[in-house]
Amino acid sequence: MENADYVRVLFRTMLGREPDPEALGFFSDVLGDERDVRRLVDEIVASEEFANRHVPFKAASDLRPDISRTINIVDVGAQKLAAEDHVYMPLIAAGFRCRCIGFEPLSHHGTNLSSGDIAMSVYPNFIGDGSRQTFHINNDDATSSLLPLNLAFNSNFNHLETLRTTTTEGVDTSRLDDVLHDLAWVDLLKLDIQGFELAALRGAQQLLSRTNVVHCEVELGPIYMGQPLFSEVEQFLRAAGFSFIDFVTETRYSYTRSGVSGPSERLIWADAVFYRDSGSLSHEDRLAQAAIAMHVYEKNGLAQHVLAG
Repeated sequence: MENADYVRVLFRTMLGREPDPEALGFFSDVLGDERDVRRLVDEIVASEEFANRHVPFKAASDLRPDISRTINIVDVGAQKLAAEDHVYMPLIAAGFRCRCIGFEPLSHHGTNLSSGDIAMSVYPNFIGDGSRQTFHINNDDATSSLLPLNLAFNSNFNHLETLRTTTTEGVDTSRLDDVLHDLAWVDLLKLDIQGFELAALRGAQQLLSRTNVVHCEVELGPIYMGQPLFSEVEQFLRAAGFSFIDFVTETRYSYTRSGVSGPSERLIWADAVFYRDSGSLSHEDRLAQAAIAMHVYEKNGLAQHVLAG
């Protein structure tokens, strides 16, 4: 590895970004001929940027907002994968009282949804805009969708190129506004339904007015035919009073025909986090937002910001 390669790796790991050209040159010189990475780590740790990125709360009591009500979670696409836990499980581990309403039409995954102390009710509804749709069941059932695979696009990327639809069935979709019309508030609305998220959000406009945080899978490349991409989801939620905070679980793929062995280069999908603008929220809503920021996303500064109102 060249000095510049070491610098890039440490910047990504410690600062979460690529080095700008000036920093790349400066820190490459810091490494010198001996390539003593400890010198580079010491320089980064001593920087103001690193300190700001890792600043702790001023008081231990701030780490657990005193929420008197139950944290309501709605999980659309509640399939629990073997390699990962539900995104909201850190709230349970921290001792918050939570209730989860899950929707998962793939019945063979329903038995995997019970999680410790969480009160979870699971329903087999296909969530969408209330229309009749075709459900495409794929050879990797985590990719099964109400949209058909975009084989022409997927053929360009390793792993995606192997996806195929094995069978289809006609299904009726349900609107969240209809099935959850009596739910007083939602602290975390999580959606992972393989490209049909915007249709589900359009069927949840009343529910969104009672929602504090949206955690939504978004695509930045068209894995499915006719699917909305991240920019359309962001515009819709921005108009509904939400601000985009960050991508989490970013997933990149390598090109199949590049002839070059290397890292995965194109960001294809991610989970996007949106927060309802806190100006008009109640104190309990802001407490819930803060708890989610700290325990789900490890964003203490965001928690302090929303608590300040």
